Amino acid sequence: MDVRTDQPAPTEETASSGDLEPPAAHRMEIWISHVLRGGVLLAGAIVLIGLARFLLAPATPGEPQTISELLTAEFHPTSPAAIATGVAEFRPTSLIRLGIFILVLTPATRVLLTLLLFFAQRDWPFVVVTAIVLAVLVLGLLGLVG
Repeated sequence: MDVRTDQPAPTEETASSGDLEPPAAHRMEIWISHVLRGGVLLAGAIVLIGLARFLLAPATPGEPQTISELLTAEFHPTSPAAIATGVAEFRPTSLIRLGIFILVLTPATRVLLTLLLFFAQRDWPFVVVTAIVLAVLVLGLLGLVG
């Protein structure tokens, strides 16, 4: 007992544990949480910018003209190239689509990072299962699995 604090005296193991870096798995879990949080925040910010652009700027021909039209408009599948072109032109619907696209990619990125974590840990059954989940997600994003 350490008489000054009424706490058990630190052992060699506990005294040096504060100096060590967290294990690789824990660092990867922290990274994954940052990716999820960052992806959601980035997507939300881009959607809000697109919505603000829609509300504050004059309507672009061929785009929804009112909030009602925006909410009921059918967003046809759009290629990443078409979204990039629309974002370069600062089109509100393209910004909103980009935000939604980033939001959809965020969990897929999490699955990819988890796959890397399991691979680093050599946890082969989980590598296989996670690779299958990632393949289904990618095929779904490409529209090949419905």
